[in-house]
This record gives sequence, C-alpha cells and structure tokens, in this order.
Amino acid sequence: MKRMKQIGAVLLAVLLVVVSNTFAVTAFAGGTGTAADPYQITTAAQLQAINDDVTAHYILMANIDLAGVDFTPIGNAQSGAFSGSFDGNGYTIANLDVFAGKYAGLFGCNEGVVRDVTLSNVYVYGTRYVGGVVGENTAYGTVENCTVQSGLVESDGGINNICVGGVVGMNSGTLSGTFANGAEVSAANPSESAYAGGIVGYTAADLALTAANSGAVSADSYYNYYDTYVGGLVGYLDYSDATITNSFNSGAVSADAGRDHAYAGGLVGYAYNSDATITNSYNTGNVDGGLYAGGLVGYAYSSNATITNSYNTGNVDSSDYAGGLVGYAYNSD
Repeated sequence: MKRMKQIGAVLLAVLLVVVSNTFAVTAFAGGTGTAADPYQITTAAQLQAINDDVTAHYILMANIDLAGVDFTPIGNAQSGAFSGSFDGNGYTIANLDVFAGKYAGLFGCNEGVVRDVTLSNVYVYGTRYVGGVVGENTAYGTVENCTVQSGLVESDGGINNICVGGVVGMNSGTLSGTFANGAEVSAANPSESAYAGGIVGYTAADLALTAANSGAVSADSYYNYYDTYVGGLVGYLDYSDATITNSFNSGAVSADAGRDHAYAGGLVGYAYNSDATITNSYNTGNVDGGLYAGGLVGYAYSSNATITNSYNTGNVDSSDYAGGLVGYAYNSD
C-alpha cells in the first residue's frame, strides 16, 4: 500500500509538471513577453489573460471576436494599471462588451503603450473614465493610432466628474497619431460635470492629432452647479495645447445642462488656458449647445485659437452665444 501511494505521488507530480508546461506553452500563441519578443494574442481568452501580467508586452496576431464575453478591462482597480505595451498590429477586435465602474474600456487604466488598436461594434459602460480603447490614459501612458469603428460608449449616472471619449475618456499622458471614431458617445447624469469627445473626453496634456469622428457625441447634467463640455473630437482642453491637423467631425454634437452652462464645439468643446491650432480641418455635424456653441470651438477661456484653412458647414444653435467657427472667446486671442 505504501509503495502504491509513493507511485501515485510520483505520477501526480509528473502530471502537474506536464500540465504546468502545457499551460506555459499554450497560454499565449508565442513570445516570451519582452519588448523584443512580445506575447502573441490570437484568442479571446488570451486577450483577457493580459490582466494576469499587466507589466508584460503583447501583440495581436489575429482578429478576435468577443461576442458573448463579459470582458474585464485590462488594467483596473484589481490588477493595477497596465504598464506594458500592446500592439494591435492591424487586426480587429469585434464585439467588445464592458460594463465596469471607474475604469471602463478595452484598457481601463493605462500607464504603458497602447498602439494600432481597431475595435468594431463596442459597448462600453462605466461610471467615471470611459473610452472605447482606454478609459484613463495616465501621465505615464501613451496611446497611438487607434480606431473605434462602431458601437456605443457611455456613462449614465456616473459618480464625480465623468469623462467619456470614443477612443480615450481621460488623458493626462501622450495621445498622438491618427485616430478615428464611429461609435456614439454619451455622458449623462453625472453627480458633477460631464465631458465628452468623439476622440477624447478630457485632456490635461498636450495633443497632436489627425482625427475623424462620425459618431454622435452628447452630454447632459441636470445638477445646478455643474457643467457639460462636448466636442466632436475633444471635449475639454485643460491647460493643454492641441494641434489638430487634417481632421473632421461629421457627427451631431450636443450639450445640455440644468442651468444652461453647456459648451459644444464641432471639433473642441472648451479650451481653458490652452492653445488650439486647427489646420486643414472641418466640421459638418450640427452643433447644439445650451449656452455656448461653435462650429469648430465652443468656448475659449484665456486661450488662443489659431484656425487655418478650416471651415464649418453644420448648423450651430445655442440659447445665447453661437458662432460659425468659435462660439465665445473670453480673454482670448
């Protein structure tokens, strides 16, 4: 009997080694997780498994369909911010379905590098930082050349300020390259202010964009002390400069608020102590602001707006201040 137990123990040990080695081989399609040899992602399970090591490097090697998957954002309150790198590599991730809290997106919180991601038919819901690709891009994060083709990115009844963007909700890091969004973007009923943009909802860092948005972008807040800021490309520039080149918005842009402190712009909703350089760009979407609305920029506060070879053909409507290019400029050039 003793010998049988010993043989059983040996067999169990061998089995565990085999299973362990098999897992190590099949967990990803290839790679070792280094920058030079990233893990290769070819399945939905492998994509979700990035949360097991948010510091490694990954590359997509096939189109992935997430239909039926209740996806947990990569980089979140449980696993920590994503700090590795992810290369979408020209492939498409379809049917992303995220229902999350503070951090919502394919990537919830990013302080690494996310590049060349393409999503189609997304549904992303969150309560504070909500983006199709990245919910919050921190000061250490980089997001480059990403596209959301279709779907819905939204927050309804979020806590504190809510920042919702077709690609990135809140940005404090590097956001550069070419971006596109075709998803509807909606920020509704926050307990404080709402920020919404076709590409990025709120940015506290400089941007250099070539971008296209065709999705409707809207925000509303019915609390008396808070505002809404909506832009076809960028909702709110906060002490940050934006260089927008060869870009356009064709989606409807709408801002509403209980006390009419709503700001809407075809490209940029609100620029606060920021410079916006807009070149070879245009808006064709209708712009509706509760108080301030502009065909390209809704409101410029102590900011400079340099507009070159750019135009608006969309209808611009507001209760007080409306402009074909800029709705209102306060202490601005």
